[in-house]
Amino acid sequence: MNDTTTLIVFGVAVAVLLIGGLALNQPSPAPEPEPAPQVTVPQKTLEMLGPVYSEKGVFQDDALYISFKAAIDGDNKVESRIPVWIHNVSSDAIVILWDRCSITMQDGNTVPLVPESHLTATEALPDVITIAPGGDLFEALIPVTEITRTDGGYTLSTAAIDQGPFLLTLAVEATGDGCARTIRYYPFRLIIR
Repeated sequence: MNDTTTLIVFGVAVAVLLIGGLALNQPSPAPEPEPAPQVTVPQKTLEMLGPVYSEKGVFQDDALYISFKAAIDGDNKVESRIPVWIHNVSSDAIVILWDRCSITMQDGNTVPLVPESHLTATEALPDVITIAPGGDLFEALIPVTEITRTDGGYTLSTAAIDQGPFLLTLAVEATGDGCARTIRYYPFRLIIR
C-alpha cells in the first residue's frame, strides 16, 4: 500500500470514529419536572344518622325512597339548601305537605322548610305536591331563616347547616284502603361532614 492510500484509510477511520462518537455523545434530554402534587380538598357529603344510618343519605320504606345530598358552592362551602329526590314506591299517590315540613337546626331552633321551586315561581304555588305511584320529585329544601330576599331574587346563607347534626322532618300524607288518609312524619337526623 502506498502512503496516500494509508492516509485515506486512516482519515476515513478517524472520520467514522469522530461521527460515531458524536452520535453516541448526544446530550440526553433534560428530565421533565414532575408536576407538583395537587391538593384536593375532599368534598363534603351528607350522611343520615337516623332513622337508619346511611353514608349516602338514603332511606326507603313501603311508601317512599328518598335520597338527600349536600349542596356545595364553587368555594366548597355548604349552601343552606338540601337537594332531595323522593320516589313513590307505593301503589297509591302520596302528598308532600310543605307547610308541615321543618328543620331543627343545630342550635335547637325549629324552622319551616321551603321548597326551592316556591322561591323561583312567578306565582303562588300550593303548599302540597302529589307524587303518583312510581313517580319522582326532585326538589331542594331550604330553611326559611337562611333566605335573604334581594332585588334579583334571593340568596342563601352558607355554613349554617354544616355545624353539626340537624333534624329534618318530612310530612307525607298517604292514601289507604277506603280513602283513609294518614299523615306520616319522617324525622331524618342528618349531618354534613
